[in-house]
Amino acid sequence: MSKLLLSLATPGLAIIALVQCSPGPGAQGTIGYAPVSAAVASMAVRARAREPVVYAAYHDSVVAYSAASGTIVRTLTGLSNPSALAVDRDGSLYVLNSAGQRKVRRFVTEFAPGASTPERTIANVANSGANPLAARAGTLYVLENGGISEYGPGETSIGKTLHPEDRFAWYDGFALGPSNALAASEWKGQGSPIAGFVAKYGRAGHLLHRSTTGAEPTSVAIDGGGDIFVAGTVGARGSYSNAVIEYSPALAKLHAIVLPGPPRDFVNIATDDAGRLYVLLPPARSGPWALAVYAPGSTEPTLSVAVRDPQAMAVDLAGDVFLIHSTAEGGCSPCTLAEIASGSSTMRTLATIRSGDGFPVTAIALGSLQAATE
Repeated sequence: MSKLLLSLATPGLAIIALVQCSPGPGAQGTIGYAPVSAAVASMAVRARAREPVVYAAYHDSVVAYSAASGTIVRTLTGLSNPSALAVDRDGSLYVLNSAGQRKVRRFVTEFAPGASTPERTIANVANSGANPLAARAGTLYVLENGGISEYGPGETSIGKTLHPEDRFAWYDGFALGPSNALAASEWKGQGSPIAGFVAKYGRAGHLLHRSTTGAEPTSVAIDGGGDIFVAGTVGARGSYSNAVIEYSPALAKLHAIVLPGPPRDFVNIATDDAGRLYVLLPPARSGPWALAVYAPGSTEPTLSVAVRDPQAMAVDLAGDVFLIHSTAEGGCSPCTLAEIASGSSTMRTLATIRSGDGFPVTAIALGSLQAATE
């Protein structure tokens, strides 16, 4: 449940890349691949919308719920194990599907606003890692083959690809945010010391800034002012912990937040337009998760809300949080769509997703009601 951010209309394109050189303590396989109920699925898109809808990917469908009433306003069926979503500011919805016996054949379907059949299908997408999709004005970015592929509007073949500078490394997560910034994590696998990097690229893919993180990065976020937040693992063997490091738009390190609890291989973070940071924290041993909210520049949470077994999260630019959580461990037995208004500690139930069949909600995204129903 991390996040891909939909930017406002801003000239230029900046790409933020994170470089990580080894998996952290307790990591099992590629970062971001832990079970949904254990590691929390990725948030897909934030959108500025007066009447937002929440898209939820579930088993073989994507359902859009009114964020005001919780009623279903749109349903897309016939999908194949949708695992990631993206929405651009024009309201087009992008769905990452997987098929085959082991779900290794991946493809992306694009739905125009209000449409029930795909407008575009991009076949044979070799994605990996967290937050594999982002979109802006019909251009789709896909994390695949260790790089970030760009597909122009209506195109089904790759226009260009950004690759890490280190030929032995690969990107494993990214996010598109305000000022059209795109954030990604990169790593080299076993055997290297922890040495993460964050890099910022321009529209043409030119490297603008680059900085070390001193962490094994797992997820990133960019706030409304362009500050970049890098979540990951810091420390040395025997004393690992998770932290979120904040950088200026020019990648000057501002401060670090050391997170409580045991280290884990994926840290879910989000930001809003005002620069607040949102972090989903698992329990130290047992009990509920916590949604921790940090004010700009603060290293201590200003708000903490208990959440039972969160499966997906999205935060809009105003700081309203939308969560899908389960009342039982694993799956949807049942799942609840809830909202926590900006600055509030009260969770408002919007809808019950489904119950009893064991399938989790794999991703959610925010869009506009007008685009969903036109």
